[in-house]
Amino acid sequence: MIQDQTNPSDITVEPSEIVHVAQSESSTATNNTVQKVQDGDTDNQSDLPISTEKTTEQHTEEALEAEPETEAIDTPSYLYALGRIQAQFPSSSVEKLYKEVAFQQFGPHAESKSLFEVLSMPEHLFLAKKMCWVLNIDGTDCYVLHAKTPALLNAFIKALQPNSTQQFEYVIAQLGGYASDHLCGGRIMRMAYVHQIQSSTVDDYCQVLSQQTDVELSKIKPLFNSMLKFCRNEGNLPAQRALNYLSLKCTSLYKVFTAPMLAHNKEGIEFEQIEAISDVSSGERQVMTLIFSYLNPDSKRVEKQHINIDVTELYPFSCSELIFGEPQN
Repeated sequence: MIQDQTNPSDITVEPSEIVHVAQSESSTATNNTVQKVQDGDTDNQSDLPISTEKTTEQHTEEALEAEPETEAIDTPSYLYALGRIQAQFPSSSVEKLYKEVAFQQFGPHAESKSLFEVLSMPEHLFLAKKMCWVLNIDGTDCYVLHAKTPALLNAFIKALQPNSTQQFEYVIAQLGGYASDHLCGGRIMRMAYVHQIQSSTVDDYCQVLSQQTDVELSKIKPLFNSMLKFCRNEGNLPAQRALNYLSLKCTSLYKVFTAPMLAHNKEGIEFEQIEAISDVSSGERQVMTLIFSYLNPDSKRVEKQHINIDVTELYPFSCSELIFGEPQN
């Protein structure tokens, strides 16, 4: 049972249904590979090469556009979120252009072609630059994404490829102001200037965690699915960024909570609650303390463990191991 918090200084993250995750408990990993692209990464650009024969319009779009104008913000803020990347038409004119290009390429079969099939063609890269790229979290469009490099734009396109209902992307970005009206049909969403994106499926990611921790895949997957219940958030608040980072990157979490004494049933451990509080002793750094509450199956008592995550800058990191008990004030 989830416990309500009454302390206004604490942030409590409560689970609900898993976002973008199928309920299959199969332990067999798919053949899809985990794709990771960071700004400045040019190794993957050959996957979608730019045609040497450019149209006039392609010549004008040869480089990625400058960062779009947004409302000014006083202090930098960051994003660490899980969701799905989507390509949307920013205007009717771009939608009509897309249909013309698709018909020229595929003729009467154009309507049956997916966005990925059209935009992934090298000669259509100019069209991909005109699309409105959106991060959708739990069925809601939350951010307009801006690719800082051609490699990141290629990663956006690859994310459209339908691999599995369990597919997800996590995005690390710096947030800007609200997007201009022309960028996504006048819809009000914040800009996210992407530094890193990773696409995967639940099975593939659990396979990676299993290899990193030497824990059986059958034990990793229930815990990973349990953590995903807590990741249905917009990923822009310090507590949310800390929790999302922990769910994906903290191997000690998966070593500790898959131990036989805590994971007696095949569904794995179920957390009663995860609290996030600010560590006031961290000085100028912004450190969040995450406190896990769970039922010990042997003692039948609720126990707690906590860990500290630094979220001061773009890339969060853990600054402690999991510690038994509540933090000492």
